[in-house]
Amino acid sequence: MSTELKKAEMNGDYRVTPAADIYEAGDEYVLKLEMPGVSRENLEITLDRDELEITGKANAETPADKMERYCEYRLCDFYRRFRV
Repeated sequence: MSTELKKAEMNGDYRVTPAADIYEAGDEYVLKLEMPGVSRENLEITLDRDELEITGKANAETPADKMERYCEYRLCDFYRRFRV
């Protein structure tokens, strides 16, 4: 896994740069990103001119009836930008 943790310039928060694969299939692109804990509702994909931006918010909360013993998934932001 080649995920990086980077400090966001604007507000000092940390965000994860997920590993990504992009495939071209005819007249469309297929994106595959490693963003654990991100639901469809918390995923945003935008294309502005030649910049493709992908952002996501992970929500990996521990269920109320469970006790956390070991946890590597945390609440975090994912961000990736590509020039297309």
